Amino acid sequence: MFIIYIFLFLSSAIIDSTGLAKAQKLDAIGGKGGKQWDDGADHDNVAKVYIRGGLEGIQYIKFDYAKDGKTIDGSIHGVSGSGFTQTFEIDYQNSEYIVSVDGYYDKSGTMQAFEFKTNLKTSEVIGYPKGTTKFSLGGVNGKMVIGFHGSAGKVLNSIGAYLTTAPPTKSQLVGGLTGGEPWDDGSNYDGVKKISVTYISTLIRSINVDYEKDGQVVTRYHGMKNGDTEEVD
Repeated sequence: MFIIYIFLFLSSAIIDSTGLAKAQKLDAIGGKGGKQWDDGADHDNVAKVYIRGGLEGIQYIKFDYAKDGKTIDGSIHGVSGSGFTQTFEIDYQNSEYIVSVDGYYDKSGTMQAFEFKTNLKTSEVIGYPKGTTKFSLGGVNGKMVIGFHGSAGKVLNSIGAYLTTAPPTKSQLVGGLTGGEPWDDGSNYDGVKKISVTYISTLIRSINVDYEKDGQVVTRYHGMKNGDTEEVD
């Protein structure tokens, strides 16, 4: 089996009304046959995947999308023949989203199988990947899939994806939940540059976080400074 990793094969960017890139379009991978189809990137998330397959490979693929809290019924790409139908649901209402897709196609350029990975789970391999070429779409840290495009005729020939920045998720508090004043640095940063922890022999006294924002360093400090300090870049 040949393996091709297409983590960020950027062919174009979707620009919003402010002139900023809303989504990155990853080129379709697979065979050259069929007619092109494009679901676009005007979605908030992917809600459900439908795959129809048979002896010749994947016959069609269909995606339902989420937009403004509602599910949008997508179009079928390909045709339906005798075989099997499998689905994969994304719990988008609870912040689940697709981070990457592994695909498999044969020498004839027909898609044979897919595996979808979200931030919470991984689907089973849908189809029959034996004797095929494997590729991956997505898998970029901090990105999520919000749309798909590709080509299809009597079978599904190729598939590509649209990526956008994934929303931040807030974890539950861990540790002592009583005492002290609550603090929350929020998520309006480009990244974390450095973390400093001040401690004594029995406890941590403070934490200092340097965030990156628009090329500048923004520092947030919580706790008392007396003690030994260690830094993590």
